[in-house]
Amino acid sequence: MKQDYIPELSEIRMVRRAPDYPLALSQEDGRYVADCLRAVEAAFGLECFPGLPFGQIPARALIGRFIALWRGLEPTTKCKLRRTRVCRGRYVYSTRFPP
Repeated sequence: MKQDYIPELSEIRMVRRAPDYPLALSQEDGRYVADCLRAVEAAFGLECFPGLPFGQIPARALIGRFIALWRGLEPTTKCKLRRTRVCRGRYVYSTRFPP
């Protein structure tokens, strides 16, 4: 995963504004966001929050991880390129948590 990028101000603000505790999402929203995270983990062989159930992940950490993955995933094959496009398409909605 690419690590040498300069975060944009909007990314920094999004992380700072997110609460440092897990959000009480509806069952449907929670499942959607968890599925987005798990899809990336499966596609790229990552484990973003080892040993931590999704419902216990603080929103700030989750948003920060999504942004890092969005900016740093580098597909190395056509298959991974396709997976990256699908995952990024879902990220747009998974990072739009309620205020």
